[in-house]
Amino acid sequence: MVSPRAGAVRDVIGPAFPAVLGSLGARPTAPVHVADTFTATAAAFAASTSDMLVVTGGTSRGRTDHARAAAADAGIDLLVDGVAMRPGHPVALGRRPDGRPVALLPGNPFAAFACLISFAGPILAGMSGREPAPFGLVRCGAPIRTDARHTRLVAVRVDAGLAYELRHQGSGMLRGLSDADALAIVEPGSGGEGDAALTLRLPW
Repeated sequence: MVSPRAGAVRDVIGPAFPAVLGSLGARPTAPVHVADTFTATAAAFAASTSDMLVVTGGTSRGRTDHARAAAADAGIDLLVDGVAMRPGHPVALGRRPDGRPVALLPGNPFAAFACLISFAGPILAGMSGREPAPFGLVRCGAPIRTDARHTRLVAVRVDAGLAYELRHQGSGMLRGLSDADALAIVEPGSGGEGDAALTLRLPW
């Protein structure tokens, strides 16, 4: 794999998301790479004819984050604007004026995958008349780090019904997720050895 030139980043989302969306029941089109400007982002929103628009990146509230402004320009009504979840708290979910759903996902890879699995999967299931994938249930085989204010999605290895937190859990990392059996949903105040936790199935 060729390293990106100075000032550029390696794309790990574009090559992987179509396959993941396909496993969630979608028929994805080829990803479209958009310049990090409001004009380019708004034009891409306007050009999309997909039944569901999935956007990664630009969803935070910094000076160079344009997804929300482009969504407003396109008349998209944001029904969910941020969640108390890490990774993935800047996620937003909305609908276009004609009712087609929109998912604005973070740009950091682990956060983007976590939000895709958490939110796009159930939306796609509902669009096709299927039941969403059921939650699993595990117990923590060892203490799992928690967040005082946010639910954590944790890449875990599951052995005989016991979940163990993997290393490399940063929102910009995929190594932990690549080794995981599931994503554990760890609420604030839980995560102790023996505590129960729901899990999200990984669609691969």
